[in-house]
Amino acid sequence: MRWLVGFDLTPHSVGVIRFAKWLHARSGGTLEIHGLHVDDRATLGLHGEGGELGSGPDLEPTLERARAFLEHYRVLEAFGSVDVRPGAPVELLPTLAQERGFDGLLLGRMAPIGHTPLMALGPIPRKVLRRARLPTAIVPPDLDPTKLGQGPILVGVDASEHSLEAIALARRLARSLSLAIRMVHVVASPTPVAVMGVLSVRPRDPTMATIDLVDPLDTSLAEQAIGRWIGDNGLEDLPLELRRGPISTSLRDAALDHEATFLMSGSRRLSLTERVLTQSIASDLASHAGRPVVVVPSSAAIAGRQLG
Repeated sequence: MRWLVGFDLTPHSVGVIRFAKWLHARSGGTLEIHGLHVDDRATLGLHGEGGELGSGPDLEPTLERARAFLEHYRVLEAFGSVDVRPGAPVELLPTLAQERGFDGLLLGRMAPIGHTPLMALGPIPRKVLRRARLPTAIVPPDLDPTKLGQGPILVGVDASEHSLEAIALARRLARSLSLAIRMVHVVASPTPVAVMGVLSVRPRDPTMATIDLVDPLDTSLAEQAIGRWIGDNGLEDLPLELRRGPISTSLRDAALDHEATFLMSGSRRLSLTERVLTQSIASDLASHAGRPVVVVPSSAAIAGRQLG
């Protein structure tokens, strides 16, 4: 497998380049790592000493700084190549990754572990995830790779085609990294909604204005459905854990409980309306998890983006 690491020369990228080195070492070198630093000075209207960015020699000093950055954090030897390109990172990173036949993309997020600022992901990872064309790993900037490898790859599943694609990639990574896989299915609690100005958990009856009136959550049907899905898709060899509660929080808690090496989640393409009304579970995981999160876009969503 070949993964492309998109990195800048700031502390936000320290976690992702260290994770990349860990992946390379853990796989015995079978998981290839290549680095790409996108220099966006030209898109910002800035110029180098030799003229506008991209005019030949002007990229050489940037490449030297990129290699020096990797060398400073003692990860350079894990990278099969390091490249610098001018352009907009949001467009260039996924485009080049796809054109060069990479299996996935690795990016660093802004927020350290345990911090929840408004912009936890950062603008580039957030936009790349929204239009993801390849599996994309989001890594906290302060990740400590020495704590990885004790627990399994934890895959959040929801009895959908998106989850099957995430599990397929998890199997490939598990073989390369000598890790176990654990599936977790979360039965979500009812979400309070605003109806006619009243906070209610029963949209058909806005007079029921307190969560105390909710009946106990019956999870039996959900448990039966996930059981059938596992049997229908030949996943009986993978352990499954059922949890109840908010999906993203429950998956993060499960990752802590099992000391998961990283989390994986399938992802579908949300419409504009859905993005306004709900938050992507995958994006929320990537924003707040204390370990790397690999988001696997559905093949249908990728096809739709290519047609668009």
